[in-house]
Amino acid sequence: MTPEMITCVFYLIVGLAFLGLLIYFVAIYRRVSDDRNEPADEESRKMYFETFKTVVTAAGLAIPIIGATLKNGGSHNLWMLQRAAMCLLAALALAVVTLLEMSRRYERARQGNNQPVESSLAQRAKEINQKINSTPGDYTEALKLALEYCRKRTGPVGLKQSEVGWLCLWAYLSMLGFIVGLLYVVRFVACF
Repeated sequence: MTPEMITCVFYLIVGLAFLGLLIYFVAIYRRVSDDRNEPADEESRKMYFETFKTVVTAAGLAIPIIGATLKNGGSHNLWMLQRAAMCLLAALALAVVTLLEMSRRYERARQGNNQPVESSLAQRAKEINQKINSTPGDYTEALKLALEYCRKRTGPVGLKQSEVGWLCLWAYLSMLGFIVGLLYVVRFVACF
């Protein structure tokens, strides 16, 4: 392939990555911020957290390798590696910000969930206690009431719509920088 074709394919793939990631994060934002849906649970938060830890690790490993290659020089295409290093560095920084903000916002949402028990829930807790004490053998109804009480007491940890939007924006920019950085490395290897 000629260098011009590689450049065209590169920009086509970057454009597809830009649009694909945008569609993906808009879909996440709509799903999580929609009032009808349950907010993102703890398990999905852990998966997103692991993804961004992987981005930090991969970008952190790639930047010194690119730096060593730049130090050796010898190619007229070194500008591609410089751009790759810049994109990966931006991805690393934004991934760290995303991780910190995700942790901070979820912790604040969890603390907001530990509000005092409403009077209706306190009444339900008394009903559960009476049901357990008065029923000699069958505790199924009491267990159903206990589960309902616990569900209402703890509830899912949810973020405000604006918080989800900011997290999606930082995550989008981080992932875009990571993918574009890797694409610059691939372009350099293809042109070398």
